[in-house]
Amino acid sequence: MTEDVIGNFMARKALTELTPAALRAAKVNSGAFFKNLWAGAQYQGKLFGVPQSSSAMVMFYNEGLMQKMGVAGVPKNRAQFLAAAQKRTTDTAGKHPGESGFNPNNLQTYGAGMVLPWSGGTLAYGVLRSNGGDLVNKNFDAAFNSPEAVEAVQFLVDLSGKYHVSPPRLAEESDVNTFKAGNNCFNFQGVWQLTGYKAAPGLNFGIAPLPRLGTKQDASWGAAVHLVLPVQRANYDRNKRNAALEFVRWMTLPEQNLYWTTSGALPTQQAVANDKGYATNPMAQINEGLENLFVPTGFPWVAQVRGAWDSAVEAALLGKKSPKQALDDAVSEANKQVAQARQNLGAK
Repeated sequence: MTEDVIGNFMARKALTELTPAALRAAKVNSGAFFKNLWAGAQYQGKLFGVPQSSSAMVMFYNEGLMQKMGVAGVPKNRAQFLAAAQKRTTDTAGKHPGESGFNPNNLQTYGAGMVLPWSGGTLAYGVLRSNGGDLVNKNFDAAFNSPEAVEAVQFLVDLSGKYHVSPPRLAEESDVNTFKAGNNCFNFQGVWQLTGYKAAPGLNFGIAPLPRLGTKQDASWGAAVHLVLPVQRANYDRNKRNAALEFVRWMTLPEQNLYWTTSGALPTQQAVANDKGYATNPMAQINEGLENLFVPTGFPWVAQVRGAWDSAVEAALLGKKSPKQALDDAVSEANKQVAQARQNLGAK
């Protein structure tokens, strides 16, 4: 089960709890997995799944453009990122942001794209977590109109409106194609874009974890797939359950996870990230960021909350509302849906 649906099944009591005793018997070592991934299958103090694979939003960068514009090193924080992105942004007259006569409405190349809709919300989630905020509070009510959230969304709005390093109203497909064509220096996308970028003729690129675009910690959106066991009837054959747990153990061993990374998935365990067999994988370049992935999961109404967040970010990026107003309105709407979901689930 993926991170966006597992919470609903946990709340509906449709999954079998994986007790510490069951994990010990199956020889599944919780300490081997990245903590944020392991926590994704926990609900009300109980565990219901074991991480089998993961994914993330990363920063692809054009190495040739960075060298051409004198950008030394991959940016690690907001200030470095903005400085590098502005160096790489030019209008059709060759002028950079801040120079006299620069035309932000007529860009020839740009430093980084702030895209719509889902990818924008996904990047914004990473900045929110980097600021120390979250989508929900401890009661799992939508709470993404916090000062941390407003600051995150305002920063992303400013990429176009203030810093002029991104075209306004940028569609995801356009941003991806521009990066393939070599006219975009930094590209925030999921690891699944790797295959397409490798196939782009003449594209010399690298991969890095998201810079610390927030103010407090390194963070990026992550996703996870967990292996789970459905609830069975009371007299279910214990041998079948033990066999299922044996499969979970085998499928999540480091050697299996290492093999799974050849499909584009990320390591779920530090031992796999450190394995010599993974060193040649292009995604090994983001190893230092694997512990900083934040997975929006663990509560029953992930889809409702995340959908409202994405809509708020989009409204702010399009200039329809201020970041604060967009987030306030979206939280109000999300919590109406949360209340209905609570009623439907009989959840507290």
